[in-house]
Amino acid sequence: MWATLAFAAALTLTPQQTGPLKIVNDRPTYGILGSPRPDTKLLPGDIFFVSFEIEGLQSKDGKFSYSIGMEFLNADGKTEFKREPSKVEAINTLGGNRLPAFAAAEVGTETKPGMYTLKATVTDHLANKSVELTRKFEVAQKTFGLVRTHLTYLQPIPAPPQLLAPGQSVLINCAAVNFKREGAMKQPSIAIEIRILDDKNMPTLAEPFKDEVIKGVKEEDVAIPIALPLDLNRPGSFTVELKATDRIAKTTYTTTFPLVVRELTK
Repeated sequence: MWATLAFAAALTLTPQQTGPLKIVNDRPTYGILGSPRPDTKLLPGDIFFVSFEIEGLQSKDGKFSYSIGMEFLNADGKTEFKREPSKVEAINTLGGNRLPAFAAAEVGTETKPGMYTLKATVTDHLANKSVELTRKFEVAQKTFGLVRTHLTYLQPIPAPPQLLAPGQSVLINCAAVNFKREGAMKQPSIAIEIRILDDKNMPTLAEPFKDEVIKGVKEEDVAIPIALPLDLNRPGSFTVELKATDRIAKTTYTTTFPLVVRELTK
């Protein structure tokens, strides 16, 4: 079951070029503006993001006019969900002919395991041209883990992992799914640890940050949102390691993603 679809585009700086309409730099990511995802295997309850750039768009009166339609197919080629394209405009503030964009699908918690295909069709309405992006991904069997990992600022605004500076604070967001419950209150018992590794793969602190979820989870909740603060006190290239343990099921899940904090200079 596909719960939602979303797509968006934002402006970027690229010199004016001419050429055919094409999609470049397509890659799975952890959320909007997120780090590249190293694989395309998702747990049920996760969101599959594909980020890319649309290159070769024409503009008129400082505006792009385009649309993105999307379709999801199962391993048999049958359409699971389809969204017809909707025409939108974007202001070409910085000039050029390029727009970063993303397509995202929320994978329902009851989605059957197997291979799926995401197909996105981009149309430049000024040039009357279209280009297609196809990406395969796998939905795994239901098991305990963390999904929807991404960074935000302390306000609910997406934070890119390579445009951060010392002095900023961000939130690491994720959600625990497929957890066990016990006791009269039917509560989970989940331990959370965060380790930050430096560019030599060494921990920045002797002990990881620790948290836990042991109460306040409603009986109907199938996912537990988790938001953990991270203060950025110095520049460098780091790796964030998230580890969650379901103490009841005695199962541990670990995921990592890169974090780059850039020096501010005059």
